[in-house]
Amino acid sequence: MSKINKNRPGYKETKVGWIPEKWKVNRIRDTYKICNNLRFPINKDDRKQIQGDYPYYGPTGILDYVDHYRAKGKYSLIGEDGDHFLKFSLKPQTLLIDGEFNVNNHAHIIKGNKINQVEWFFWYFNHRNIIPFLTRQGANRYKLNKDELGKLYIALPNRQEQKKIAEILTMWNCSIEKLGKLIKLKELRNKGLMQQLLTGKKRLPGFGMPWIHTNLGELIKSVSRPIEKP
Repeated sequence: MSKINKNRPGYKETKVGWIPEKWKVNRIRDTYKICNNLRFPINKDDRKQIQGDYPYYGPTGILDYVDHYRAKGKYSLIGEDGDHFLKFSLKPQTLLIDGEFNVNNHAHIIKGNKINQVEWFFWYFNHRNIIPFLTRQGANRYKLNKDELGKLYIALPNRQEQKKIAEILTMWNCSIEKLGKLIKLKELRNKGLMQQLLTGKKRLPGFGMPWIHTNLGELIKSVSRPIEKP
């Protein structure tokens, strides 16, 4: 457990580390509803016959779109199996969904309530190490079954603080995504500008004289000299 807040007034040591004194710690099974009855596995061949507008989710994102849905509302997904658990610091482990959708049988479906927001679950476990709660299925394959998911502990501020923290994290995440897209656009623009300048398609003010084509040998001279012995 981190000792960063050990001597800081207003904090307490818990099963999930040092947290504010007024926060609570509870198991997932006593905090949220696991709605795996809404899962709707459809194999790839069958999905080809029912293509539509409703997303079909796996544990890490949308796999396909079909013509009907089984779940509706706001939920968070966390994988039941996969190797993404080993890369929790780099890859998000949870998804936040709001709308009409389907989920296959490789993800757990989490629903919030009047006391605890589903957004809090989404952010809390987004990059959290839960490897100790997983069972192994091969060299790099891990499984988080429903029972172990229910045993996970979560730190819980009151609903108002959950909402405020989630709003801030969502805003930061959106800003980062927009910044990333802007950087990519600028990189593409710079590459395009570089090609236009180097090929003369784009001219700088004051340099309107036509370009000429010549051989490299007419501009440079090859010089050779004997290698001096040490």
